[in-house]
Amino acid sequence: MKIINKIIAFCVLLMWMVAIGIGCNCSDKTDSEQKKYIRLPEFEYTAPDGRTIDHNPFYNGVGIISFVASWCGPCIFELKQLDSLSRSNDKIYILAVSYEPPEFYKSIFDSLNINIPLAGVDSTFFKMCEVKNLPTRILVDNGKIIARVAGAPTPPDSLFESALEKLVSENSK
Repeated sequence: MKIINKIIAFCVLLMWMVAIGIGCNCSDKTDSEQKKYIRLPEFEYTAPDGRTIDHNPFYNGVGIISFVASWCGPCIFELKQLDSLSRSNDKIYILAVSYEPPEFYKSIFDSLNINIPLAGVDSTFFKMCEVKNLPTRILVDNGKIIARVAGAPTPPDSLFESALEKLVSENSK
């Protein structure tokens, strides 16, 4: 019986390590390194509170879109990190998007006191923005996706964070 318990414990540990590795596989790049900028697709969605969320803030300034899922532990950390950024910098428009209904997030947002907007989108939006992993955060400057990072947490010295700091300082002048 002890051997079976050890085998089960090992399998659980192995599955946990694989799940963490998939969710936290941090891949950091700027699209300028690839010598291409992807234009953020135009979009319009209705938030759970009834307001319209669209592409306009991203076409007229600096913004971050975070692609998340309610079942993804690193995504929840990502939401909290972005909410903190939103509270400390009003020059960056931040939006969380998920293919799940926004109602799935109500208890998460309420318990963690998260105030960033969340839009329920279809999988087409994920594909148009070339999102393959969760969480993924993209940095948008005047309608162009200029950097992205997959996984959480985003390291403070990442290319994404450097690009963000540069944009914020440029737009503050």
